[in-house]
Amino acid sequence: MISNLSAFSRSVFALAILVCASAPLVASAQVPCMPGIDMGCIVDITPLPIFVPTPVTTATLTIHAIVNPQADAALGLIVNDIATDFTFESSVTLNENDTFSVAADSVDGYTAEMSGDCSSDDVIANTSYECTVTYTENVIPVPSTLTVQFAPTGVTGTATVSLYSDGYESSIYTDPVTLTDGQQFSVSANDPTQTYIFTASDDCSGTAAGSTEYVCTFTGTYIIAPDTLSNGTVGSAYTETLALNSETRFPGTLSWTIREGGSLPSGLSLDSTTGVLSGTPTAAGTYSFTVAAQGVFMMPGGDFIAFPGFPMTFPIGAHAYTLTINDVVRSRGGGGGSGSRPRVVVPPAVPNTAIAPASTGKVLGSEIFHFLKDLRFGTNDSDVAELQKFLVAHGFPIPSSITTFFGSQTLTAVKAYQTAHGIPATGFVGPLTRAALNI
Repeated sequence: MISNLSAFSRSVFALAILVCASAPLVASAQVPCMPGIDMGCIVDITPLPIFVPTPVTTATLTIHAIVNPQADAALGLIVNDIATDFTFESSVTLNENDTFSVAADSVDGYTAEMSGDCSSDDVIANTSYECTVTYTENVIPVPSTLTVQFAPTGVTGTATVSLYSDGYESSIYTDPVTLTDGQQFSVSANDPTQTYIFTASDDCSGTAAGSTEYVCTFTGTYIIAPDTLSNGTVGSAYTETLALNSETRFPGTLSWTIREGGSLPSGLSLDSTTGVLSGTPTAAGTYSFTVAAQGVFMMPGGDFIAFPGFPMTFPIGAHAYTLTINDVVRSRGGGGGSGSRPRVVVPPAVPNTAIAPASTGKVLGSEIFHFLKDLRFGTNDSDVAELQKFLVAHGFPIPSSITTFFGSQTLTAVKAYQTAHGIPATGFVGPLTRAALNI
C-alpha cells in the first residue's frame, strides 16, 4: 500500500513515524496512523533496551619490591589501615574511600626507599595505584687505622694524635687509632728527654679514606753529636768535641753542662763554652752522665731606663752517654825487669741508658690476626681461612677442613658465634662481628 502513495504522501508518512518515534518509550504502545493516509491502521512500537552501568566500588594497589642487591632477610611490606593487613605478594584490592599506606619492615644492612602511590587518604574507585619499595644495601666504609712508630729501634718518644672532624680531639698516642672515613688527622711527636729531633713520614697527616692503613713513622736523630763516645784509657789524654747535629741550627751562643745525677770520669772536664770534653783519666770504670746544651741570648738593655743587658737561656737538647775508661796494668818482665808489656783491662759494658727497646705491640710467641674485610656466604678469600681457624679454636666447629671458601658450614659456625656474643645471627661478618673477633 505504501508503494502506491504519491511522493508527498510518502513524506508525510515518514514525518508521522518520526513523530511517533519521538514519543516517550513504553513497554508497548498503539499509535493511530495519520488521517487521510490509512484510517484505522495500528503501528506497534517496541522500545530499545536501556543499559544502566553497575557502580564500581573497588580499586587495585600493586606493590613492587626492588632489592639491590638481594637482601638476606625476608621482605616485610605491610598495607595498613585496611580491614585485613596485607603481607606483600603482588597486589591488593581496596574499597572506595579507603585509606592506606605501605610500610617496609627494616632489613638489617639495607635502607628502604618508597616511591609512587605508597599512601592515600581517600581511595578513588576504579583506580590503579602502584607503590615501589627499593631496598639498597648500606655501604659502611671500613674504619681506617693509624699506627704510630718510632724508628730506628731504640728511638723513643711520645706522639699526640689530633683528629679533626665535626669537632677537635687530641689524645696521647694509642696503638692503633681508629679513623672514620673522611676524618682529618695529624700526629706530632715530642721527646721529654730532649734527646732526639724527629722527622715525620708522609702518613703522619692527611684525610682518612675507608679501610686504609696509615703508618706514621718518626725517625729520631740525636740532637747532640756524636751518638756515642769513644773509650779512654787511664793515663792517656782524652778529647771529644760535642756539638749540635747538622739538622739543628742555633744562631746564638751555646752553653754546655752536665745534668745532676751523672758524673764525668776523674780527670775529665767539659768546657761550658766550646763543648769539648777533655783531660787525662785517672781511674778506670764505666761512667754514665747526661750532657745538656742550652741556648744563650743576650737581651739588650733599656734606652731610657738605666739597666744593663742580661743573658737569657733556654734548653735545646740533651744526650745521655756512657763512657768507659780502661785500666792499664804493666806486668813485670823476667831477667831483672828489663822490660814490660801493657795489659788492657776492659770493665763490663753498661748499655746506653738513652736507648730502650721499642714495643712491637704483639703478644710474645703469637701473631694476632686482625679482620678488616666484610665476609659473607660465597666469599673466597684467605681471610675466610683465618676466620675458620678462629671459630674452631673458640669452640665453634667446622666439620670439614680449613679452606678459603665461606660455605654453609662456615655460615652455621658464624651464626652460632654471633648468637653467643649478642650479635644478630645473620651470618654476615660485618663491622659488629669483626669488632668482636678483633678483641
